[in-house]
Amino acid sequence: MHNALAIVGFGRFGKTLLRLLKSQIEQGRGVFILDPFVKKEDVQNFAQNIGLSSKNVKYFSNLTNLYKALEKAPQEKGTNNDSYTSQKLTNPSVFIFFAVPINKFEKIFNQHLKFLKPDYVVVDILSVKTHPYK
Repeated sequence: MHNALAIVGFGRFGKTLLRLLKSQIEQGRGVFILDPFVKKEDVQNFAQNIGLSSKNVKYFSNLTNLYKALEKAPQEKGTNNDSYTSQKLTNPSVFIFFAVPINKFEKIFNQHLKFLKPDYVVVDILSVKTHPYK
């Protein structure tokens, strides 16, 4: 299994999430940031300002390149990629957090669907939950 975190969207919520995940990143999980509307330098500067090395925080402006990098992420030791084990189902190692505006979520999420795998955990951290209900 891979050992990575991805944050889609690097606005206020994406930055807050990076701060909250700092200890996971420091313990060896790589974090991949996807946001075509921010500059790579801005992501790297933010990461450095909160004490993270740029080697642990990778920036992507392209969706396809993000998922290629997730596939190449370091693997956890002692796991088997050929079959779904109980460890895979109870201890997934690729988490993709969507931190995008609510009015863009459906369009952005649909662009990601073809890349998602059964053992990826997808989390939305949208701030307003009444919009999807309507």
